[in-house]
Amino acid sequence: MQLELNTVIETEGKEKRLEGNNFVLEKEGYHLYPLNTQVYVYGSKGDEPIGLGTITKLVFEGGKTVITYQLVKLKNTN
Repeated sequence: MQLELNTVIETEGKEKRLEGNNFVLEKEGYHLYPLNTQVYVYGSKGDEPIGLGTITKLVFEGGKTVITYQLVKLKNTN
């Protein structure tokens, strides 16, 4: 089993909003993230960060990783 260590969240537009500022993101393969720690959230690789998020739940299942995170700070582009 391969495991990738990630210190940022890259959504690639695949995140799904739950309630409020909570999102769920499913990624192919197994990815390990720090829990309950603020990390940068990016739309895609090479972009500027869109904000800061805190991962509250991490699940490995069926060759995929599912994370639930809360967007705690949104970068203002204005």
